[in-house]
Amino acid sequence: MNVIQVKARLKQGVRDFQQQDLTGIDLTGFDLSYSNLAGVNLSYAILKHTNLEGANLEQANFKCADLTYGNLTAIRSTAAIFVGANLSYANLSGADLNACNFKKANLIRANLYRALLTNTDFTQANLTETNLAEADLNHTILYDTNLTRSDLERVDLSQAILDKVVLADGTMPRED
Repeated sequence: MNVIQVKARLKQGVRDFQQQDLTGIDLTGFDLSYSNLAGVNLSYAILKHTNLEGANLEQANFKCADLTYGNLTAIRSTAAIFVGANLSYANLSGADLNACNFKKANLIRANLYRALLTNTDFTQANLTETNLAEADLNHTILYDTNLTRSDLERVDLSQAILDKVVLADGTMPRED
C-alpha cells in the first residue's frame, strides 16, 4: 500500500489498516486518529506530526520509524515494537504501552504522563527530559537508560529493573 492508497482510503472514511505493510511510507502530518493499525508494519516510516490519537496499534512494528512531534495520546499499543524509533517531542499521555519494546528508542522530551508501561523494555533508550509523571513502570526494564532531567513524580517503579540508569537532575517520586 502506498501514500496515495492510504490517502484515498482515509478520504472514503476507511480507518482500518490492520496487518498492512507500510514499510518506509511517508505519512507526515496525516490524521490517523482512532484508526485500526493493529499488526501493521510501519518500520522505517516517516510519521512526523502525525495524529494517531486513540488508534489501535497493538503488535504494530515501528522499528526505526520517525514519530517526532506525533500525537499518540490514548493509543492502545500492547506489544508494539518501537526499537530504534524516534519519538522525541511526541505526546503519549494516557497511552497503553504495556509490553512494548523501546530498545534504543529516542524519547527526548516526550510526554508519557499517566502512560501504562508495565513490562515495557527501555534498554538503552534516551528519555532525557521526558515527562513520566504518574506513569506505571511496574516490571519495566530500564537498563542503560538515560532519564536525565526526567519527571518521575508519583511513578510506580514496583519490581522495575533498574541497572546503569542515568538519573541526573531528575524529579524523583515523593514520599507520601
